[in-house]
Amino acid sequence: MFFTQFLKTFFVLQATLLAQDFPITWEVLSSLCNQVLMLRCNDGYVADGDERLCGSDGQTYLNFCFYAQGRCRKPDITMEYFGPCLNSSTVELPDPVSSTSPPRTTTQDIIVQVFCSQATIDTCPITLDPLCGTDGKFYRNECFFAIEKCTQTALQTQELEKCSSEKVDTTPISNIFGK
Repeated sequence: MFFTQFLKTFFVLQATLLAQDFPITWEVLSSLCNQVLMLRCNDGYVADGDERLCGSDGQTYLNFCFYAQGRCRKPDITMEYFGPCLNSSTVELPDPVSSTSPPRTTTQDIIVQVFCSQATIDTCPITLDPLCGTDGKFYRNECFFAIEKCTQTALQTQELEKCSSEKVDTTPISNIFGK
């Protein structure tokens, strides 16, 4: 479950770096890519149905995890359509999965979905580079903020002075993700 959420969020962040609803810097994306490239897409990722998709590079990606890794290696790759590439003679088929296809979504939706399904505080760097959220809370760095944004989609950043030290999130990490 963690892995899927992480990749989904990663995809969204990378697709629209400074989207109006998810402002994240290239530094955060670079950190996320480092984590995504270490994932085991063959056996550590649980696909939600048939996630094969055709990339603009003519490569068929067996699932969103492989696509995320491809985007990390070549950020200019985009998703052409769901399903195997028609012009590819080396399409690898994944293990049999259900015949239902995932709902048709945008690349941004895929990135958010993958990142949010995989991200936990354990995957964030411990670097202190505080941000103030519009919820009045401080966040250790952009990664922690991005994880919170997965559940509070309207959350934005604001000037540090607008946050109160009384609203610092002191929830133990183990309680946040049900560990």
